[in-house]
Amino acid sequence: MGIIREEDFSVIMAQAFATYGLSVVTDRALPDARDGLKPVQRRILAGMRAARYLSTRPTVKSAEVVGLILGNYHPHGDTSVYDAAVRMAQPFTLRYPLIEGQGNMGSEDGDAPAAYRYTEMRLSPLAEALMADMESDTVPQHPTYKQDPRVLEPDYLPGRIPPIVNPSSGIAVGLSTNIPPHNLVEVMRACIALLDQPTMDVEQLMRYIQGPDFCQGGRIIGVDSIKDYFATGKGRIIVRAEVRLEDTPRSRSLIVTQIPPIGRDKVKASIVKAINARKLEGLLPDVRDESDTEKGMRIVLELRKDADAAQALSQL
Repeated sequence: MGIIREEDFSVIMAQAFATYGLSVVTDRALPDARDGLKPVQRRILAGMRAARYLSTRPTVKSAEVVGLILGNYHPHGDTSVYDAAVRMAQPFTLRYPLIEGQGNMGSEDGDAPAAYRYTEMRLSPLAEALMADMESDTVPQHPTYKQDPRVLEPDYLPGRIPPIVNPSSGIAVGLSTNIPPHNLVEVMRACIALLDQPTMDVEQLMRYIQGPDFCQGGRIIGVDSIKDYFATGKGRIIVRAEVRLEDTPRSRSLIVTQIPPIGRDKVKASIVKAINARKLEGLLPDVRDESDTEKGMRIVLELRKDADAAQALSQL
């Protein structure tokens, strides 16, 4: 028979929540600064490498990957594993995908991926570079939750590729992070320069890394915000869409070719809402999305016959 014990709620809550918060911070929600990965991402990559789901081999069913990770590495739900794996396969989410996917892996408009019984995946060459030489004891490893000495997971990945090339975000208990992606070539050149000049300051660093490099493009407004987050780790980045005027004998249109990292559907919906509210009076309410894999992004905003294109653009 169990023992019932009376305790002060505030004391128990403080102790229990501190334990829970530490677990969320260290083992669930935030990326490790050494490799830029959350635990579930690291376990997926390490597990796929151990099972030899390599870029030089055929893809395997995503269900097989999910089962492997659940059974050996990650003691949580299958949804969290599959969602994390799909995210690492999306070129519109990661600047440099770590998994090569086959099948419907979702879209930048928010469409959900197909179920894991339909899709397939394998490691990308970049992911393999992140884990190169891991068998040579380059990083500490420990048994997984199975406590099987034959199944180990790394504390972090050795990472020949700096972690800031891909974005990462997370909300934990009392802490949050939102790291933008950066250009791989710029980052590697900066690393080489830092080896030659370890005392390099932010001004000198920005000669190599101009700022974030978002998957969907966009123009960053202002340099000071970039300096702030380079120097302190905190900053606010304003990104503006790229728009050009297309003038044909039949019509004049504003063509959106790049947008901030928020998704095309949200951009289109906000434009239509502004037109209906008469905040964009120079535009017709028909917003067409002619984007495809060959042309890239192309959102067409048709101008009224008497509209001032410059004024309509300034109102966007």
